[in-house]
Amino acid sequence: MKSLIIFLLFVTVTTFVTAQEIKTYSVYFNTAVYQPDAVAMKTIDAVVAQCKSGKAGIISISGYCDSVGTTERNQLLSERRANSVKAVFANHGVDLKTAVVAGKNETTEFGGADFYRNRRVDIVTKAMAPKSDLPLDKKIEEASVGDLIKLENMTFYNNVSVPVPESIPVMEELYRIMSSEPTMVIAIEGHICCVDDDISNLSGERAKVVYDFLLDKGIDESRMSWKGFGHTRPLNNEATAEEKQLNRRVEIRVVKK
Repeated sequence: MKSLIIFLLFVTVTTFVTAQEIKTYSVYFNTAVYQPDAVAMKTIDAVVAQCKSGKAGIISISGYCDSVGTTERNQLLSERRANSVKAVFANHGVDLKTAVVAGKNETTEFGGADFYRNRRVDIVTKAMAPKSDLPLDKKIEEASVGDLIKLENMTFYNNVSVPVPESIPVMEELYRIMSSEPTMVIAIEGHICCVDDDISNLSGERAKVVYDFLLDKGIDESRMSWKGFGHTRPLNNEATAEEKQLNRRVEIRVVKK
């Protein structure tokens, strides 16, 4: 009995998690139309926002038709619907490398007043782990050229360019990644907390610490640059000592992969 209860609990939790991770968004089309209208675009734009924020990724885009017309015509129309939605995502820079895009021909899933729901595209998404929760190699693997990546735990003592001890493993990991990705080029960007003026270019000096570390390890200077951004990009309001510490940081931007 106890084993049965544990099994049922596992199934319930697994089903709940799966339901939270996988979502289907449907957009509907008028008869013989394959371009999304304004109503459909609102749904698509909402999914675009989820993808661009890193909260979701697209698994599949599937086009469907109602049962009116020939099978050949409906197959072509369903493909055009799927591809038109795909084009919207592509134009917004959404990553579709692993998405399955297909026309599924006609369906008789809905009837009566809901018959129009057969003329649709289903967009299936999966929840993504926040990038801040991912290891550095995974962040870089998923990053596109131009993306900015925060180096977790890469912070400095106040008013100096001396990294705290927790930063050393981060720089070591960055070195290992740069060594294993010989074509990757990065820009190293430094920041300070608390004051608007960076007269001494402390933010630049912090970026140069990481640059020099990689250079000393053998990473060619042609694959790196460094620059300070002062206090122009704070992550928070610096209301606590912890928040201030988070802003004494270095980030990297992917220039080439």
